[in-house]
Amino acid sequence: MATDRTGAPFSAERMAPMTRYRNTWKEMEEMSKPIISIDFDGVIHSYSSGWKGAHVIPDPPVEGAIDALLGYLDAGFEVAIFSSRSKSLLGRWAMKRWLGKEIAKHWEAGGRSPIYDAEVECWGDAAGIYRRFSWPWFKPAAIITIDDRALTFDGDWSEFPPQRFRNFKPWNKRPDYKTMLAPEDRY
Repeated sequence: MATDRTGAPFSAERMAPMTRYRNTWKEMEEMSKPIISIDFDGVIHSYSSGWKGAHVIPDPPVEGAIDALLGYLDAGFEVAIFSSRSKSLLGRWAMKRWLGKEIAKHWEAGGRSPIYDAEVECWGDAAGIYRRFSWPWFKPAAIITIDDRALTFDGDWSEFPPQRFRNFKPWNKRPDYKTMLAPEDRY
């Protein structure tokens, strides 16, 4: 048992600020949640204007992105949002600010979420929901990654010839993506 210099044992309350990582019980509980890793540009942010700089995010969200993100939180997942912007402090700040504003707009427009019912009484509360997401500097270990520039590997390298990469286009750069799907697969 740890003791102070007088020999008195430390209580849990006295040791908490002395711990190396200083996590609250709630933070420690959230660390054990399964992680969904989501790319920012082209998945959450529509990225229709292309790259303008790490801290410049001019476009609206991809349709349905805010509902999906809030749904993942409500389902008990830790949602880690990352991007090539993540390595820049200004980039992470810009993503947080952008998402806070977009969540607030979603709430003001009448968007529904159990998170709103439990935690939101005003615009500022809605904007603050971005704090429930994690913002790593790098792609975290996750149970699944959602990215617009990725392919699923099924154990067969022959499915990945170099010309496939040269011709690759993310969903929002393909000509009329939704018409290529069968009617029952369109969303």
